[in-house]
Amino acid sequence: MIKLPPVNICLFLLISIVDSIENEKCKPKPIAIGQCQNKFYNFTSLSQDQEAEVQIPIETYRSLLSNGCSKHLNFLLCSVYVPFCDYDTGIQLEPCRKVCEKVQFDCEPILKLVNLSWPEKLNCSRFPLESSHQMQCMHPSQEENLQRKIQIQNLSLNKDRNNIHEPKQYRGQCRHMRNGEKYVFINRTGRCALKCSENDFFSKESKTIAEIWMKVITSLTFVSTLFTCVTFCHNRRIRYPEQPIIFLTFSYNIYSISILLRLFLGREKVSCDFDPVSGQKILIQEGLENTNCAITFLLNFFFSTATHMWWIMLCLCWTLFCALNVSALSLAKNSGIFHLFVWLMTSVLTVSVLILRSVDADELFGLCSVGEQTPDLLLTFSIIPQLICLIIGFIFLLSGFFFFKYRTKKFSNKSLCHHQKITFLLSIGFRLGLFSIIYIIAIATMICCELYQYYNYHYWSRAPIKFSKRKDAIVAVFLLKFFMNQVVGINSAIWILSLDSVAAWKKCFVMLLEKVTFNKKIKSNSREIESYGQLNSTNSNKYWLYCKSGN
Repeated sequence: MIKLPPVNICLFLLISIVDSIENEKCKPKPIAIGQCQNKFYNFTSLSQDQEAEVQIPIETYRSLLSNGCSKHLNFLLCSVYVPFCDYDTGIQLEPCRKVCEKVQFDCEPILKLVNLSWPEKLNCSRFPLESSHQMQCMHPSQEENLQRKIQIQNLSLNKDRNNIHEPKQYRGQCRHMRNGEKYVFINRTGRCALKCSENDFFSKESKTIAEIWMKVITSLTFVSTLFTCVTFCHNRRIRYPEQPIIFLTFSYNIYSISILLRLFLGREKVSCDFDPVSGQKILIQEGLENTNCAITFLLNFFFSTATHMWWIMLCLCWTLFCALNVSALSLAKNSGIFHLFVWLMTSVLTVSVLILRSVDADELFGLCSVGEQTPDLLLTFSIIPQLICLIIGFIFLLSGFFFFKYRTKKFSNKSLCHHQKITFLLSIGFRLGLFSIIYIIAIATMICCELYQYYNYHYWSRAPIKFSKRKDAIVAVFLLKFFMNQVVGINSAIWILSLDSVAAWKKCFVMLLEKVTFNKKIKSNSREIESYGQLNSTNSNKYWLYCKSGN
């Protein structure tokens, strides 16, 4: 595929826009391609050589045509590859955007089944929204649909080109967006990116509230997780099967650091990038060029994914401990396997996102993640992995508690030693169960929020012409999602306090206080000894002088 220099691309786009607005003159020639001949119109602007060139790309749609996904597919292909040239006026017309969008809506799911994307040549944003005095388009007539005739709307043109004025409605390449004037078309990706200075889904006030919310929740998460990790380092009483909670908490701590880093650097430095073609700052779609975005994404996505993997390991250890009577010591000896699984799976997902260059920025919080502007990627790399981890962990958790109930019944009528074991098991089961309930509620709620985002994103972004009822994003849903994503980290402090950590910290502070008091006593004694030595030295000097004077 030949790549044109950026200057040539810009010139081509400029010519295309001018050509679509002014409908320049064309020379009508009879259509020779059998797929379009005597079906919709009889004349085209292509020469015979040009028609021979477009014959091959049209043939690539043969299987899609045989599928019959849309009755207007053949019309769209002919009007795009073999454009109509009116014999009387010499005007070349394109299909109306509504026709293209209808065909895309009907046929794109078929392409997705075989992992193919919608062709760039059929990008509906290239076509006029509707016919006007300045811009004409065509669509299959509803009255003559059986004969596949073409109705050309508003063909009365102003012959004086100097009197043609720019239409008031936005006619840029992002006109398919709800607020197309707030977007910039990126040639490299073929997508529209929101300008950093604009507000589309969320108002400026909503972003201010989100910034405050982010500071409060992230600070709580960081302090809570740090307290839990420091307590574990000080008090090594936390053993398997509960120890994965510590690594889960550590992952939440690094995750909170990534958000604190975003708050420290600022929204624009992390979530925005400069587009050299348009000369404007845009909301990042492929964040690998922005170092700040790439770093925050790696910390954010890697460690948030690790929290879900550690949840599976926690429930697995609980099942092994209860069902197979695997001791805490044996679980600790095999902890390397748990770490290998967690960090390997997390790395695979993270590298996959980087290879696909799927890092994008979120408009509300200004965070770099995956799927914030692409619903399909949100489903692939966020919703589905979280749902799988939640279900697998839940199955392990239930099976563990099933065998836990069996073991407590087994030891209920035994000796005092067995009663102590039951008490030990009950304490572990209570703490782990409480932690798991909060985790399940939080992650399930977060998945629901992301499903809300996944199903409604196109309704928020597309122009109202496509969807009769306009929908707006609910800010509270995104704030709830952010909170639920970190409430497990905040909950870790409550969990660690249930392990008599208060007594451990009290003992630590008492030892520290005793050490400080002891150091003060040593300094006080050293000062007394020093002053006593100085006094003896003075007295000895006086005695020497007295003896000398006596002699």
